[in-house]
Amino acid sequence: MVRGPLPSVSVVVPAFNESQHIAGQLRALAAQDYEGDVEVILADNGSTDGTADVARRVGAEVLASLRVIDASERPGPSVARNAGSRAASGDLVLFCDADDVADPGWVRAMVAALETAAVVGGRLEVDALNDPQLLAWRSPPAQTHLPRAEGYLPFAMGSNMGIRAELLRKLGGFDEGLDRSGEEPELCWRAQLAGEDLAFAPDAVVHYRLRSGLRPLLRQHRHWGLGSVDLYRRFRDHGMPRSSTTAALRHWLRLLLGAPVRLPSRAGRGVWAGRLAYRWGRLRASVEHRTLYL
Repeated sequence: MVRGPLPSVSVVVPAFNESQHIAGQLRALAAQDYEGDVEVILADNGSTDGTADVARRVGAEVLASLRVIDASERPGPSVARNAGSRAASGDLVLFCDADDVADPGWVRAMVAALETAAVVGGRLEVDALNDPQLLAWRSPPAQTHLPRAEGYLPFAMGSNMGIRAELLRKLGGFDEGLDRSGEEPELCWRAQLAGEDLAFAPDAVVHYRLRSGLRPLLRQHRHWGLGSVDLYRRFRDHGMPRSSTTAALRHWLRLLLGAPVRLPSRAGRGVWAGRLAYRWGRLRASVEHRTLYL
């Protein structure tokens, strides 16, 4: 069988104050084994630590296709991803994060998956870049399937996502109103509700860096809780199930009763605090929006 030309690819990397890690990701993208055309777009979301300068130096050394664009009109990863997408020229648009490291076959595996699905999510590997303490605080990401948010539809995480450029333009990109969390499920859910296929690409591996330290972890979990209410308000009319108040009360009770057991150990303290932050985010957003989603 004679194949046509390989699809061109644009890799969009949103970045905010990632001067410590961006070189590793850009060098990983320079080492990809995909034989088609690949451009890399670093969308700098207002960094003040020299992220853009580091990226340009690495680009001059090993990644001639790199473009650094200003995406600082408003803070938020969706703003940066959308700015990068508007600048993209590829048939396919892939997203990864500035502090992670893509495997050498990542682009090739994502392109293969996008031959049969309009949106794909790859596999996140967490052992390579994280110490045991951080791993103990978080449930590992699924290795055999895409995650499901809030008992609704599956989605691809923005740290390892690919989409056909034509569909991304049709959907209007990421919802920049979701500035706390939930922009990745929101885009994937809109695509699926429009009849597009979403697929898991297990061979498209990104080594994922967890939030380091308790405070960033708590902020992330709180934002997940806040974002869950935003998602419910957008998708309840499309079948997203209402949360169970009884189940929420059980979660709060377990947190209360589990505190004496969890808090004495550092590992237990991180797990307990993360769950508390998530539940607090849901409660706070439910009050803010007068929407019962506990």
